[in-house]
Amino acid sequence: MTPQKKTLEVDSFLIFCILFQLTFFLEYNFVNSVFEPASGNPANIIQCLKHVDLKDVARPVAFLAKMTGHGPLVVQLLGKGLLNPNSMRRLLDNSSPREVKLDVLMIVSDVARMHKDFYEHIKGADILEHLKGFLTHEDPNIRAK
Repeated sequence: MTPQKKTLEVDSFLIFCILFQLTFFLEYNFVNSVFEPASGNPANIIQCLKHVDLKDVARPVAFLAKMTGHGPLVVQLLGKGLLNPNSMRRLLDNSSPREVKLDVLMIVSDVARMHKDFYEHIKGADILEHLKGFLTHEDPNIRAK
């Protein structure tokens, strides 16, 4: 399999995951004014991130960042591994795109402001060393987050 073909497959998989989750999110949460998603939806997008190259994760992470603004959904996302230490390490790595780092920092900030019970999830994400490094980051937007 050539590298281009593999990238095409991953991109197709990512597009499928995003469209599926977005469709469910819009139909069940806004049209019906019900904000209690069925088990596993739309949190499956977190599982999709494991199969996507870092260069392609900006949009799904931005989508997750938008979803963390809603309390009931945050509980489900945390239960599905939103702040998984391995995922956080990967998304906050030096090779990760700037937009991804900013969105992950926004997710952590939103979760921290929602309720003090979520502090344990943030502690479990094991991101303290990354946060320390971001205090002196050359990008002022990352320092500010």
